[in-house]
Amino acid sequence: MKPTRVYFGYVIFMLLLGMGWPCGSVAQQTESYYAVIIDSTDSLKDENGGELQSLSKHFGEAYDILEDNGEAVQINIDNQPGWVSKEAVLIKPKDPTQTIYALRVQGGKLDRKVVVVNQLKASDHPVRVPLYDNPKLAGKSISETTIFELRYLFAEFPQAVLVGKTDRLSKTTATEVLIGWIDKSKYIYEWNSRMGVEFDKETYNKKQRPLAGIFDQERDLEDFLTGDTRVSPLYEEDSDTKEMPYYANRFPVLDRKMLDKEKGQAIYHIVYIGGGYGKQKDIEIERRDIDEGKRQADQVIRNKQVRLAIVVDATKGMQPHIEAVKTALQKFITDLQENKDTIEVEIAVGTYRDYADDDKVYELKTAFTRDYPKVIENIGTITADSRPDDKGEGTYPEALFYGLTHTIDLDWGDDIVDKYMVLVGDHGNHEHKVQYPQDQPYTEESVKTKLEDKRIALYAVQVNLTAEKRRWNELFERQVRQIIGENNPFGDLQKVKLSSSDAIYKSLSNTYMTFMAVKDTVKLARLGATKVKSEKPTKKTKGPTLFKDIGYSGRFTRLILERYGIDPNVFNAVQVCAEGYVNKQTPTGVSQLTDKVLMTKEELEALKVQTTELATAIFRFAEDYEEQFTNTLKGVVKALAGDVPRRNETIADFIEKKAGIPLQTATLNKTVEELGELVKTSNTEERNVLVKYFRKRVVEMEGVLKEEELELGEWIKEEGTFAYDNTGRKREYFFSFEQPLIKRIKPEEREMLKAYQKTHVWVPLKFLP
Repeated sequence: MKPTRVYFGYVIFMLLLGMGWPCGSVAQQTESYYAVIIDSTDSLKDENGGELQSLSKHFGEAYDILEDNGEAVQINIDNQPGWVSKEAVLIKPKDPTQTIYALRVQGGKLDRKVVVVNQLKASDHPVRVPLYDNPKLAGKSISETTIFELRYLFAEFPQAVLVGKTDRLSKTTATEVLIGWIDKSKYIYEWNSRMGVEFDKETYNKKQRPLAGIFDQERDLEDFLTGDTRVSPLYEEDSDTKEMPYYANRFPVLDRKMLDKEKGQAIYHIVYIGGGYGKQKDIEIERRDIDEGKRQADQVIRNKQVRLAIVVDATKGMQPHIEAVKTALQKFITDLQENKDTIEVEIAVGTYRDYADDDKVYELKTAFTRDYPKVIENIGTITADSRPDDKGEGTYPEALFYGLTHTIDLDWGDDIVDKYMVLVGDHGNHEHKVQYPQDQPYTEESVKTKLEDKRIALYAVQVNLTAEKRRWNELFERQVRQIIGENNPFGDLQKVKLSSSDAIYKSLSNTYMTFMAVKDTVKLARLGATKVKSEKPTKKTKGPTLFKDIGYSGRFTRLILERYGIDPNVFNAVQVCAEGYVNKQTPTGVSQLTDKVLMTKEELEALKVQTTELATAIFRFAEDYEEQFTNTLKGVVKALAGDVPRRNETIADFIEKKAGIPLQTATLNKTVEELGELVKTSNTEERNVLVKYFRKRVVEMEGVLKEEELELGEWIKEEGTFAYDNTGRKREYFFSFEQPLIKRIKPEEREMLKAYQKTHVWVPLKFLP
């Protein structure tokens, strides 16, 4: 018999998930759908309610549902089937998608979002906000959040909310999207609008000093506006005219209180996003630097472009192994070709021999290219041979440094790509420069400096390891390790004792995984999942092999971030996120804030299209066109809000309530019938005023979409539109709002991944109709 006990809060929770009411306790075979564990304090139970195993290590994991009895679902964890309460899981609805979406505002298209506040009082130091694996907030926290992010709400209990990094999750990405439960009575404010503000820098020089700013209490701000000099803001505007970067989070607006609607004077209740501090305020970092560090880290994480140069020792000593090396390299490149949707690699191939080989001392077989069949073909032409008169000390050492230097000197480009070099060889470079004076300019230090200057990471695979050539094998190892450097996470040496093609291929694959692990370390730092330490290692190590032992510890994270030019202090500080109040205008009536609206590129494109439709409908209005105009107007509203307003609802209020898009024109602050009547009773000139207003907004939205400053031209009366010119002046607007996911998505899920990579923009409110 299946368990039938009633789980507290089940009905409420199911309604939140949109699953409806339970259908009784009769077990049913389900369609293909899954459950995600969201309460690790619960357990997997047998049919009689006996505990089979704890869920303590399974938070965020997704399992196929085998049966559903209305109160619990049967899943299989580690080959052990059992029942788990529906209170302890998120359930994917029975629909064709494989997606669970964040909760939405009731009756609207807007996702429910939260902001995390970590400075509870003005006198408090900002704290690390704990996240838990259960809604009771029991036990030890699973992680902490230190840098401001907007989060999506997936479930809500009386004490806590479950939040995620993106607005949806799949069976594969659930463990990454869900970051944990947060105490909603302490740290959470819901932000169910799109409005954010920033200080208006266009009016900076017109503002009185001291600059007005953000106050801890609304009462203090009101006193300040009436001239009370005893109160002062908690945070002041930055003392310069620099605008916030296009990718930076604006201050989310929680509420607005109008003081004087005609003059536009209002008090905004916001979440202030400030700078960061270390544990003992030993680190202080500005908000702009935090925004830039986050942007740089996201850029590194999302970058798919890689340049990879392969350098092969083609001296005679490699003859017994060269075919195995070529086979392994060709298989390795085939793997890269099969993964070209997730990583775009340009490959160059070169060989080196020794100075006695004259023009064959270095040969470029293939310049950087994505023509993988050509690369594979050219690798097949590599031969291992040397001049027979290469005797004496030069017999076993070779022109290793010369080959590396000439490969570094290739055109690697100046754009932001990851750059790697894979060296396959056996013996080291000449130790003494007597036999070949031309070798004198090339040293371990010169190669190391060149690699660092171009930000190229060196990974070496050593083959042909024999007791007979031990001296030269050790020379290769010593020189390569010196070039890579001690405790350097960028680079590695793999020694292949059995020089078969499979063994060499495995080492090449390990090399690939090592440099992918470097990128994963940036991801972990970006998500606050690893601390950034500054102290030096307590013991010497052989460089990046320490990854296996320390699990990307803080000191290596610091080195990796610095390698990419990212300030490690950004991810070592706790950023101030505090509730506050700020006035729309200064006491003298100067604009203090610029209103911005967070939208996706697709939403802005839709708004531009619908605004164009509305302008066209007004321009073409005629008596016999009245019904068609009304239908067009309703279509515009439905496209933006997903529905049409009731008779007594204004268009602007309805669209803001449903879609979170604030529309500011008085024209749209009317019902559908009122706007139709206004257009009907207006003469041609009055209609043209409306048309010009909407057409101007269309041009401004077009400028954002093109990321270019457009210059408004003359009014074309016959067509009811404006001409405009492309100025050629670029202006960046779009950025990726959600944090990148760590896990590399399987090929069959790449289309699903695109949904996580929406392009967002903070649109100036004045650009919207």
